[in-house]
Amino acid sequence: MLRWLIVAGFAASAAWAQQAISTRAGLVQRVEGHAQVSDVGPEGLPSNMFVQLEAGQLMRTLRGRAEIFLAPGAYARFGGNSEIELVAAEFSDIQVRLIEGALVADLAEGKPGKDYAVTLLWGILRVELDKRGEYEIHARPGAAAELRVYEGKATVRQGDRAIEVHGGKELAIEPDSWSEQRKLSVDEPRFRLIEWSRRRRAELAQGFEQSPEWTDEDPELDLETAPVGPPDP
Repeated sequence: MLRWLIVAGFAASAAWAQQAISTRAGLVQRVEGHAQVSDVGPEGLPSNMFVQLEAGQLMRTLRGRAEIFLAPGAYARFGGNSEIELVAAEFSDIQVRLIEGALVADLAEGKPGKDYAVTLLWGILRVELDKRGEYEIHARPGAAAELRVYEGKATVRQGDRAIEVHGGKELAIEPDSWSEQRKLSVDEPRFRLIEWSRRRRAELAQGFEQSPEWTDEDPELDLETAPVGPPDP
């Protein structure tokens, strides 16, 4: 039976220093709210520590959200009540399985396929992220999952079958198949995770960290409009 380490929300104030010595994917560098990491031990985690996921470990957010380092300039962010497995952690073959919930892969820098390779797994499908961009998978029991490519290009594979999904498109996916892709509608309510991911991207690009925030609001509603930028002096 899995043991779970409870992770309280913390700010990654030393994130850049940690990244400089991170030679593989899986560094949990921000948690807002609460999350659990499997097979680490039952003791609590001091708020000033980072957790390095190893290949095969699971991470589950409860009423909270989390960010893990994939490669320099590339991150995976998870919404509330989500569970993921870090399947492979080498930069040349990073694999993250979404078991349930919402996942955003933010490839803001570097050259996918050259500097690192990121594959998202859902059921028996492989979603290979071919270009820099923003990618989201939202999966809940009893419904088809959604792959949204806001920017970039992904290749979805199942055995010998494959389909390319370009920026501005979305695809309904089952654990072993997919339907015809369609244009990503900007009129549809967006999941709040993509908004938080964009705020985190801006924070990292500008070199500052806001204090972690989490409320018990519905995680699928839009975020309230909030300014992105360093705090006033």
